[in-house]
Amino acid sequence: MKENTIPGWIQDYPQVILENSNIVPTNIFEIGASNGNDSEFMRNHFNIPPENVFCFEPNPSNVQDLTEWHPTFNIFPVAVSDFTGKKIFQCHIHATDVSSFRKLLNSNHHYPGLSEQNYIEHEVDVLRMDYIIDHYDIKSIDICKIDVEGNSYEVLQGFGDKFNIVKFLHIEAEKEVYFDNQPWLFVDVKNFLTEKGYTMVNYYDIGEAQCDSWWVRNDVLKTK
Repeated sequence: MKENTIPGWIQDYPQVILENSNIVPTNIFEIGASNGNDSEFMRNHFNIPPENVFCFEPNPSNVQDLTEWHPTFNIFPVAVSDFTGKKIFQCHIHATDVSSFRKLLNSNHHYPGLSEQNYIEHEVDVLRMDYIIDHYDIKSIDICKIDVEGNSYEVLQGFGDKFNIVKFLHIEAEKEVYFDNQPWLFVDVKNFLTEKGYTMVNYYDIGEAQCDSWWVRNDVLKTK
């Protein structure tokens, strides 16, 4: 069981949203939700009811924590990508939060016990976000957090023509190839979001290869 903690940088969310947008958040979508604690912090701060929190997490170990700690969230034990179907998911047994459709490169030494033997393969269900949006008749996604270890661009593509309902987006991406057979990087994410009408309001590096960026849709962007 992982420790029930909140990363310190999550505390920046309210200030970033307040200073850079006119958004009054009423729901949260967390794709790659891990144990759900990030959503719980944001939910509490913005007084969002738990039934308006949607968490997507395919790793069975993380899903166990998520359902135990936040049973009133809408929990989807699925992966999100640019297709609907099934796919083999690589679960890292030592670092569950770097589990992915892709394995970390063997040259990557940031995580303990990295080897081919330290992954367990699970076949998981995969959904596109435009399917979720249509199925649940979602009119607006006020806060969307995407942390999917090398698959961020595919998640974005899976929104299809529904992407414009997202107001605030936090997305992790890679500045260089970090996972096996990884075709898309941060530059592709940046170009995609800029073309869709979003402005980057915060950015920071995560080690040498990864980064987090926060985006606001231009029509709800606060003029400074």
